Amino acid sequence: MAQSKSCSVSETGPSTHRGHGAISVDCPVHVHDLFQAPSPEYVDLGLSVKWATFNVGACSPECYGDYFAWGATEPLYEPGYAEEDPQSHWKSGKSGGYNWVNAPFQTANTTSYSSTRWTKYLGSTTSSYKDPSATNSDARKTVLDPEDDAAHVNWGGSWRMPTKAELSELRTNCTWTWTTINGIKGYKVQSNKSGYTDRWIFLPAAGCRSGTFLRSVGSYGLYWSSSLNTDDPSGAYRFGAIFSFFQTYNKTLMAKLQDILGSPEKVWGQ
Repeated sequence: MAQSKSCSVSETGPSTHRGHGAISVDCPVHVHDLFQAPSPEYVDLGLSVKWATFNVGACSPECYGDYFAWGATEPLYEPGYAEEDPQSHWKSGKSGGYNWVNAPFQTANTTSYSSTRWTKYLGSTTSSYKDPSATNSDARKTVLDPEDDAAHVNWGGSWRMPTKAELSELRTNCTWTWTTINGIKGYKVQSNKSGYTDRWIFLPAAGCRSGTFLRSVGSYGLYWSSSLNTDDPSGAYRFGAIFSFFQTYNKTLMAKLQDILGSPEKVWGQ
């Protein structure tokens, strides 16, 4: 059944950086329709990096956007079906949903992690999970390359996913307030840095995708870092926007991306 959801943003003030004062974006989202989501503004929270105002695939802070497996640069489902539950509109060959078989860089036809083999991102050249075709340079990598970073691939420029350290910085230098914006539950994350306390971002409680299902929408949000868990290469670090905790989770999980500019020296749009 077709669904529709209206995503809009209207904002003014120091977190708007296109040089034209207020902006207004309206993105009506209709299942079965394709649309080009806008590039985000950024917010300078006084931290080491600047943060996007909305998720990849969204068009405003309260829109959920798309869901990505770690290392994937596009969803496994057809465009426009991000919130279908259970998901039935899969791209060709992806009907199993978010499982080990469909995990990026995983080559074995298996549903068990113990049987998986990986061509990239193991944190070691001697891992028993290393695929024979993997190069040592790819196997030892612990942070996503730009071509495997959904923020960079979808938005270009110097946008990228945050590292675990950068998510930790966001956690410890901001006040996290559970709230509702335009009917959407999530965390308002407001800077505690002197001179930046009027700046904030919103992390919607978009839940996550696992297998063919969409789970816990409105209860919590899960946000990927670009950092591999080197103690367990089946997983990467994610941030749970409910109790402000870090946890590692397997790479098949479909989590959200609230992304950052690549460095404080590079300003989007300049």
